[in-house]
Amino acid sequence: MSNSPWLSLSDAIATMLSQTQPVSVSEKADVKAAVGRVLATPVVASINVPPCNNSAMDGYALKNSDGKAGNTLEVVGVVFAGDSQSPTVLPGQCVRIMTGAPIPADCDAVIIQENVSREDDTITLQTDTAELANIRETGSDIARGDQLFDTGHRLTATDTMLLSSLGLASVDVYRQLT
Repeated sequence: MSNSPWLSLSDAIATMLSQTQPVSVSEKADVKAAVGRVLATPVVASINVPPCNNSAMDGYALKNSDGKAGNTLEVVGVVFAGDSQSPTVLPGQCVRIMTGAPIPADCDAVIIQENVSREDDTITLQTDTAELANIRETGSDIARGDQLFDTGHRLTATDTMLLSSLGLASVDVYRQLT
């Protein structure tokens, strides 16, 4: 320090910081009103996204063991996004499936509709399939237990939309200064 009555910038900042305490009081804030707020606790996903294996494409769900080019399969039903039940699929069978629809328990591949020819209630595969082809696996976007945000993260509008989509109504944030 010099003999000047004025503090240097770094000394002034150090003096101010030594006289302040970080905000440690937290409160619950509605997610919709939390933009700009600072998280007091980490945010951890409580659900999987997607919640179940689902189709990434419109096509046909089948057993990968049946997925060889030239095979003909019987179409035994259709599954739409949002359906909670799906038909049982036996060897030599498939179901018509829409994007976002849950994959039937008996299936492990989806062939896109452009890679089959359909006649009445049968399809003929024009290409081979691969296991889990065109399937979005449970938790592949966000897995239950994933830490999404750390303590100290300042929430943006995009963050609050994500939290709302996960079903969170409120978050722990530090109290705002008044």
